[in-house]
Amino acid sequence: MSLRTSLACLAIACLVPHVASAASLILSSRGQVALEARGFLPDDDAATTDYGLGLFGRVEARLKKRPWSARMRVAGRVDTVDKQRSYAWIEELWAEWKSGPVRLRVGADIVNWTATEAFHPADVLNSRNLDSDFKNLDKVGEPMVRLAVDAGDGLLELFALPMVVRPLKPSPRSRFNFLRSLDPDPRVRIIETNGTISNHKLAPQGALRWSQSFRGADLSLQAIHHVDRGQPAILFVPPAGPATMLLQTVTHAGLTYTQTVRGAILKLEGAYRHFWPADTSPTAPLAFDDRDHLQLAPGFEYTRTIPR
Repeated sequence: MSLRTSLACLAIACLVPHVASAASLILSSRGQVALEARGFLPDDDAATTDYGLGLFGRVEARLKKRPWSARMRVAGRVDTVDKQRSYAWIEELWAEWKSGPVRLRVGADIVNWTATEAFHPADVLNSRNLDSDFKNLDKVGEPMVRLAVDAGDGLLELFALPMVVRPLKPSPRSRFNFLRSLDPDPRVRIIETNGTISNHKLAPQGALRWSQSFRGADLSLQAIHHVDRGQPAILFVPPAGPATMLLQTVTHAGLTYTQTVRGAILKLEGAYRHFWPADTSPTAPLAFDDRDHLQLAPGFEYTRTIPR
């Protein structure tokens, strides 16, 4: 089935929300369809597109029968101007078992670990579509095993991620493709913890997260060791060799904190990131490779109702 046909079926499914119940089995579905447009100031380059117009769709189906539950969510986009920007991807496809305070989930999933609106230093676990909304990139479902234990107002989560999901690269004609002048379709490789560069699909990745609510505040602490897809390095092979996008292995410690104070919400999100360096020769320099750093993103929200 072609991508265009698949998205047509997706759009139809989005328009027909459904709920069915048979005894203790509950099945529900819902969807979304949106028309998207974007534009850039002209760059006088015939190889790029200065605007885009496309259809975005998402469909979700849920199944629940205690102690089991499952969810499937698929998203896709068709761009009428840049055909190579058309994608369909899985956001969620998992099954979960729950017994008392313990939940075990297996499958592709998306995690959202952010407290702020614009900058998200703690929300790094999922791969992204690098040719989507620049402020809030579309996330791609990540195969994982998630074990969660409820503890009163707290939650302890352990994640194991065996597979490295590559990001969806910008199309060769996209203005977000910053390598188009060097290589319109660069290769994607991984920097291992020992510094070697590989094309492995599997890599040991994991995360531990603890979250707690108390006295109008929400606090979460996290530790992650994974192949980061949000800040790739670029390997150049002179004089005119192909460019390679390198996904760097990162050990990450982060936190999110929100506090309500008399109608206002104070927010803080931060992370310290250690990048495992690549073992490259002096004749093959790296660009955009990251050094260990600390990121902080504060936020403030206040809502006031004006009486009539």
